Amino acid sequence: MGHTVGSSLCGEPEMTFIRALCASLLLLVGLGAAPVLAERVTVTGEVTYRERIALPADARLRVKLVDLSLATPLTRVQAEGAIASPGQVPLRFSLAFEDRIVMPGRAYGLVAEIFTPDGVIFTNTEPFRLDPLAPPADLGFLLQRVALAAPPAARLAEPVDETPITDITWRATTLRGEPLPTSPASTLSIAGDLRAGGRGGCNSYFAQAQMAGDMLAFSAVAATRMACAGAVAEQEAAFFGVLAETRRFRRDGATLIFLDGANAEIATFTRLAR
Repeated sequence: MGHTVGSSLCGEPEMTFIRALCASLLLLVGLGAAPVLAERVTVTGEVTYRERIALPADARLRVKLVDLSLATPLTRVQAEGAIASPGQVPLRFSLAFEDRIVMPGRAYGLVAEIFTPDGVIFTNTEPFRLDPLAPPADLGFLLQRVALAAPPAARLAEPVDETPITDITWRATTLRGEPLPTSPASTLSIAGDLRAGGRGGCNSYFAQAQMAGDMLAFSAVAATRMACAGAVAEQEAAFFGVLAETRRFRRDGATLIFLDGANAEIATFTRLAR
């Protein structure tokens, strides 16, 4: 009988009210079948490596979410971007995706790669396993160095004591094209173990250098807190700013030149006699 009533409800063409009711019922059924909207998930964290080397200026970081349930891990989503400060680790990342790409019952992991046009230079040898829908609040993992098949001669060479600018005291002669006075001097010395230091102009300072071939970068500077006169304070601040922006160096005899990430000259130094 139920079937007969149903046919009568939607089958009498003269019953305008009944037809309207049928249309409403069909609309409700359609709304009930609407798909659930996907939600965005964001995984954040950082990667680092142990080697004391600066990354090439063209290095990029790529992070991939991979499906580990298959014989060959399948990349589900990935993100990549330029590295803002090639001389500094750890490197932070953010990977966003829709939750519908995650299949129930499957295993997932993260793979991070630091790469250049020549190939991958750092990666994690084993995927970092995680639940993509409930990731750690702020995860971190270690990358291992990868040997390139045919690396350029100067790229990513291990730092050695024969580096031509170490164990020398250098005095800054120009900053961003502006000449500096000989007194007070802004000086720099990099030891064989890559500890760096000197005088900014009024305060003593130290930092950690990272070198690879002609790549050069410095960690944040730690300095004493002596009060400095206005011009000297400005000179010191400009000097520390140049150290923070340095990405490459070039030596021409007794002259040392620092370059930024765009290969623009930002400082020159002269070698001081021992």
